[in-house]
Amino acid sequence: MTAPANGAIWCRGHTVQICWRLSNVTRHPLEISLVRIRGAQLEDLAVLATGVDATALRAQITVPDVPPGDGYLVAITSVGPLASYSASLQIVA
Repeated sequence: MTAPANGAIWCRGHTVQICWRLSNVTRHPLEISLVRIRGAQLEDLAVLATGVDATALRAQITVPDVPPGDGYLVAITSVGPLASYSASLQIVA
C-alpha cells in the first residue's frame, strides 16, 4: 500500500485517498476496511469500501466517525491470499 504513508493524520469526515500496487492482479473485487491495533490484536472498526476494482490502484473514502487516536490501519482484502495493511495512522476530530 502506498497511501496512507506512515504517520499520516486523517480528520474525521474528510475525504482521503488510498493507493496501492499489486504484484499479482486479482480479478476479485477488494474490500477496504479501517482497523485498529489493540494490544496484540487487530480490531475491525469500519468497512470503508466494497467491490473496489483492484486494477484502479486507488480509492477515495470518507474517514468515519471513530474516536480520535493513533494505531489505526487501513486493510485491503480480497478472496484468496490477498491481505495488505497500511502503515499506522492517526485520526483526529
